[in-house]
Amino acid sequence: MPRGYGGMAILWRKELDHLISTVKAGNSRIQCIEIEGEPNIIIISLYLPCKGPTNSTQELLECIDQLNEIVCTYSNTHQIIIGRDFNEDIINGASSQRKKCINDFMQDHELSSKETGLTFIHSNGKDATAIDFILYQNKYSENIIDIKKLNVTSNVSDHYPILLSVLHHQKKLNTSGKSQTSTKTFNKKANDVAIIATNPLEIQTLQLTSVEEKDICYNQLKVLYCQ
Repeated sequence: MPRGYGGMAILWRKELDHLISTVKAGNSRIQCIEIEGEPNIIIISLYLPCKGPTNSTQELLECIDQLNEIVCTYSNTHQIIIGRDFNEDIINGASSQRKKCINDFMQDHELSSKETGLTFIHSNGKDATAIDFILYQNKYSENIIDIKKLNVTSNVSDHYPILLSVLHHQKKLNTSGKSQTSTKTFNKKANDVAIIATNPLEIQTLQLTSVEEKDICYNQLKVLYCQ
């Protein structure tokens, strides 16, 4: 998978290679993978442009257009999860054209999110604003176990990790052959989020009650770490 804008990447444990395919879609601000299972899942790691530059809104609109194409392509066959840095408080932020574009996209595709508090840390060390979110389809809301912010002491980013726990039935590995990650091409024209896909037996291991346990969870994620 090519390096994403600003160093963004999607990482997963090697033993999951047989379940995961990279999907070539969008621009350098959008990275996608497909996870096989019940249901199949499309994970989209997103880094929307910052506010400020005169062309930032236009660049955001271009990203939203590409997201529209991806979601329209997979929404009938896959569960879709979108996460990372929106550079906008899409829940409690002040009204703006940028926020309206994102909220309209969510409404068009029946997507929801959850407020997790302030997620961005200012250079003065204080929590500043909420710009990191995870979006999911309303029709798969029963599969969403929890979305929470982790206060990880070993975190070196200026964003708090956001942890998503989702119910997902994975296919068993065929041990008769070697696993290899494949790549799928999306042919349409056109700072930190941690995601765990788990089965019911593993859900019980995610009861985090201390900073130390959160550090362990952050450093030893069972399935996916999207950054």
